[in-house]
Order: sequence, then structure tokens, then C-alpha cells
Amino acid sequence: MINLDVVESLYAAFDRGDLARVIEFLDPAVEWVEPDVEEFPYRGLTVGSDAVGNDVMRVIPTVYQRLDFSGEKRWIAGGDSVVVLGTGEAAGPSGRVEKFRFNHVWTLRDGLVVRFDGFADTHKLRQALTGECY
Repeated sequence: MINLDVVESLYAAFDRGDLARVIEFLDPAVEWVEPDVEEFPYRGLTVGSDAVGNDVMRVIPTVYQRLDFSGEKRWIAGGDSVVVLGTGEAAGPSGRVEKFRFNHVWTLRDGLVVRFDGFADTHKLRQALTGECY
């Protein structure tokens, strides 16, 4: 499986809600980096596939009513990296729905993700989580 196929399969699993399958694509020592925003329950660096499973993937459904990355995406692949530029949609506890842009940088080795760097419109995600306009 080439790196682009791995990342496409990972998004498909996430979109199906198959978070266990998402974890299978991660190296045991993966470094997972999310925006460091106070309202985010899984912000900053998380190390290890077990920690990503417990501290990120299992938390997502408890924080968001919906977190969706299935919108239009632009894929840029080269070497050991796949960059995904896209639009997502988030709904928080208040029911507020926000569309947001994201940029995900995936680094792979031997068919597994060794690093994920997530960049997103944190303003829109904060609004979805809190229901407040900033």
C-alpha cells in the first residue's frame, strides 16, 4: 500500500466511525500533534498509538456531536509525506455547527503513520465546542 492509499483508508475509517481501524494505521510510537487551544480536550503532543486511541480517538465522540472530515480534499503526496487540505464540519454540545478548513500533514514509514500534524481553523472549532462567538 502506498502512503496516499494508507491516508485515504485512514480517512475512510474515521468517516465510518471505525476508530479502532484508524489506530491500526499508526506506528506504536506515533507522534500526534493537535492545535494547542485551551478548549480542546486533546491538544498538543500525544505520543504512542495507545495514547492516541485513548486520549484522542475515544475522546472525540464525547466532545463533539459530530466531527466530519469527509468534505472535499486536496491530496499532496511525496516521499514519506501526505498533506491533506480540506474542509470539515464540527458540531459541539451546544448544537452549533461550524464549517472549518484544515491541513493535515501525515508522515509515514513502512506503511504506518509515524507523525501527524493537525492544523485547523481553531476559531471555528472553538465556536462549535463552546457555542460562543469570539
